[in-house]
Amino acid sequence: MITKKINKKIIIIVALTVFLATVIIGGYEATHKYIKTVKSHPNIIMYENFDKLHNNADVVVIAKVIGNRENIVDGKDLGQNGYTLTEIEIKNILKNNKSHKLDVNDKIKMTEPYYIMKDDMFKPDIKNIIDGYTELKDDCIYTLALAWNDEANTYSTKGVYQCKYNIDGKDKEELETWDIKDNSSSNRKKRSLDSQESKNTVQKLRKGLFEKYGSEIQKTLEDN
Repeated sequence: MITKKINKKIIIIVALTVFLATVIIGGYEATHKYIKTVKSHPNIIMYENFDKLHNNADVVVIAKVIGNRENIVDGKDLGQNGYTLTEIEIKNILKNNKSHKLDVNDKIKMTEPYYIMKDDMFKPDIKNIIDGYTELKDDCIYTLALAWNDEANTYSTKGVYQCKYNIDGKDKEELETWDIKDNSSSNRKKRSLDSQESKNTVQKLRKGLFEKYGSEIQKTLEDN
């Protein structure tokens, strides 16, 4: 009789434990499906033309985004900082670096200027991203101006949003952000960066990129 009572208590305790665990895990998963975006506004060196950006970059490449992202975060709470590692495949090299040389078909992970802050268990995750920067999109092709980052031991964006240019027309967010295409569209998304000066700079840099490497870009797109 005593054994039966003990077994009944054990069953009840186990059932309650499983129930509470299910509630906690379900609440955690539901909470962390939602990500709140916070935009930072650091001082950014603005380049007057593409030649200056080109000269200051360590490499300029045409690459296809594979994805396989890693969220890298240092510090805790308000002292957190970080970046995202995104895998790309090199399709063409317009400028190379002798110290950290790249080859066509290389697959590397470059850093992007955003990261996900894992906050309290029952609070939404927070994406911290530099205002104006739009994330690289999987399977899209870009021209990228990059600089070697000793801390991350890989290449990073040079000039934040001034470094990346979608060239296959598939990254609608980037093109719409900078009014690169379909200027008259009434359905265009609201820009993340309300700066006419920044928009003009990006358009000027993009124009300079195509003036300098238009034929290389076209050939790379045809081959891919």
